[in-house]
Amino acid sequence: MLAKDLHNIQNRQVKKQITARKVKISNNYSILFILSILNTKLSNWVFQVLMSNGLDIYPSHVRRMPIPKMSGNSSQKPFIDIVDRILAVTKSEDYLESPEKQAKVKALEAEIDQLVYKLYGLTPEEIKIVEGENANAD
Repeated sequence: MLAKDLHNIQNRQVKKQITARKVKISNNYSILFILSILNTKLSNWVFQVLMSNGLDIYPSHVRRMPIPKMSGNSSQKPFIDIVDRILAVTKSEDYLESPEKQAKVKALEAEIDQLVYKLYGLTPEEIKIVEGENANAD
């Protein structure tokens, strides 16, 4: 979720390193939509099992992550709405001390996982494989 907060960076040196020519984001996708996909169990599985030989994830891995074509912003809205809800919960001052809020975020993340499984057309068997590979990651 760090990418959404890049506009609040106070360190001028970092701002100089992050320029429009270095960070290219398609106008077809909301950054929150992309982040919702990249923070799912499916993406974690793809990066760990299919693309990486270890724990390291590099920009080249992220570039190779297939993002389905969407027919406009309205199809991204369910993902964005859930990310907004997650951000609202995690920004509260007592989030780290609140098991209820942490459980709420886990439930919202599970909703995004289900949306992503549907978006990518995963079968129940494929979902079991993805979730089985991630059982120890949580």
